[in-house]
Amino acid sequence: MSGWQGFKAIVNDVNAWALMIVYASFNVGVATISYFLPTLINGLGFSPLASQGLTVAPYAAGWFMVVFQALHSDRTRDRGYHIMLSTATSCVGYIVLAALATRGNSTNMIGGRYFALFLVVGGNYSLFPLVMSWAANVFSPTSKRGVGTAFIVSISNCVSIASPQVYFDAEENFQKGHAIAAGCLFASFLAAFLLRTRLAQMNRRNAEMVRAMSEEERNEKAAGSHNQEIYDNDPRYVFMT
Repeated sequence: MSGWQGFKAIVNDVNAWALMIVYASFNVGVATISYFLPTLINGLGFSPLASQGLTVAPYAAGWFMVVFQALHSDRTRDRGYHIMLSTATSCVGYIVLAALATRGNSTNMIGGRYFALFLVVGGNYSLFPLVMSWAANVFSPTSKRGVGTAFIVSISNCVSIASPQVYFDAEENFQKGHAIAAGCLFASFLAAFLLRTRLAQMNRRNAEMVRAMSEEERNEKAAGSHNQEIYDNDPRYVFMT
């Protein structure tokens, strides 16, 4: 399969568009929190210098979340459920931030909003390796896989241009911005759920087709694909769910 054939295959693949929605939706959260984390902490009543220092803890927690999710996902051979867990974690964080945004800066409110930032950072950043490795497992052969990952990243990153504009309501401690980000993370969760369901159904269908083949047909396919990659439209291909 040539690069151009890979591009046409990706454009006509529902799985590619579903993964693009997953990536683009959570990328809204990543872009906003990357720009606004010090500002959000400063809004809790800390000085600008202290706000910069207090960004370390959420990012450290995010690092552990990235490593844990990546290792556990690889060990269990699962992508969909792990992506749903990370999107749900980040979504809950944004919901807490939106709910507490206009309730003042009492000790409890400060603690709750700061803790929510841990959820947001951990959930958002752990999605990068999960989604990209899922794309690599869903597309085959290599030419389609390469075009597919580039397609998802290039289109999804266009969202980053508009993402900082989501936080437009500084006078309300960005309550609307948090709500919009939560909605985007929910969209990512829903797209991941639907894609995982679809891939599981495709695996069951492929397994039934392989069982229905005669021994001669199986040997013929095996001989035809000797030292070659199995395409993702081949019934012998098993999708990572």
